[in-house]
Amino acid sequence: MSTLNEKETLKIQVHNLKLALRRKEEQLIKIKEEHSTELQKVKKDYGVKLLHLRITLSPKKELTDNVVPLLCNILHSVTGVSAKEILSKSRKRDYIIPRYVIIHILRLEGKTLQFIGKTIGNQHHATIIHAIRNVEDWHTYPDYYKKEVEIYNKTKKLFEEVKN
Repeated sequence: MSTLNEKETLKIQVHNLKLALRRKEEQLIKIKEEHSTELQKVKKDYGVKLLHLRITLSPKKELTDNVVPLLCNILHSVTGVSAKEILSKSRKRDYIIPRYVIIHILRLEGKTLQFIGKTIGNQHHATIIHAIRNVEDWHTYPDYYKKEVEIYNKTKKLFEEVKN
């Protein structure tokens, strides 16, 4: 008889442990849901704040600007590529390098991606972002992009002299 009681006692203990485990799992699921909800709120708040900062800090659009012709003239004197060729949609490397230089300098001057895109051959803003990243790569790897960095530095120096 003692073995029967022990078996029943063990069964009851196992049953109680299973119930306790189930309660803990339910508590864990509830905690995960609460944290998921909190995380979504934090992400939403962060997104709203980030959007507000972007709007607040984004450069204002200018309708008329004489910086582009000035940069085209400077690049023409540095590279020999005409303004028409720089502002064209051509993908020749000799035209792309000066175009990317103008794009990067305009962005440093605080022009919007849309403004730059419209003035540089009616390009999409994603194309402008690509150009800016390429110029940043030139500066990251100056040994590999010696020609591009040299053109950029000369143009930037001349532009600063003329601007001031």
